[in-house]
Amino acid sequence: MWSAFRQRLHDFRTSLILAQENQLEAQLGIESNAIISFEFLFFILLSAVVATLGLITNSAPVIIGAMVLAPLMNPVLGVSMGVVRGDLSLLGRGLRTLALGLSLGLLVAMASTFVLPELALTNEILGRTRPTLFDLFIGMAAGAGGALGQAHKRVAGVLPGAAIAVSLMPPLCVTGIGLSLALSGDSSGFPVFYGSALLWAANLAAINLAAISIFVMLGFR
Repeated sequence: MWSAFRQRLHDFRTSLILAQENQLEAQLGIESNAIISFEFLFFILLSAVVATLGLITNSAPVIIGAMVLAPLMNPVLGVSMGVVRGDLSLLGRGLRTLALGLSLGLLVAMASTFVLPELALTNEILGRTRPTLFDLFIGMAAGAGGALGQAHKRVAGVLPGAAIAVSLMPPLCVTGIGLSLALSGDSSGFPVFYGSALLWAANLAAINLAAISIFVMLGFR
């Protein structure tokens, strides 16, 4: 019985491994997308503006809509694939693109907060200042979905991409809101900044860990 179970487990793991040509196709797709481009920066800016306004107006549908625009999945998967393959060039490219995208999103959220009068801390903002284990599980699921979506073309790429953005862009924008408040002398700003920064940083780590695990399971080396 035990040997039969082990055989089935082995067969299952073997079935997950992608053919070499499919691995190469996925790798080339990740490499070509993990770059800094006008389109990437434009959609980061647009997504950050919409997400920040959704947070400030306490509108969940607006926040969700903003996530469809955010192209954060591309550099995140570039980092994960770079780690799995030991490709320092891809890893560095993904890190640079991701850092620039996150920095732009943060600055846009700060600028949007500065120009808006009488900002109130809405439930959508406060809900992203208290990281929980559930947030980590969501991040891991998003990372796994993003990796599978990139490796298997039959999986719709926009869905896992939006899931990754949901774990990163809203808390990043809350970090910008909190930092803006703190710099303007509002005592509520620092707790908002600290809690949301911890949330998106933890989510980013969880997303990459899950994506790395999926890529390894699929046979990437």
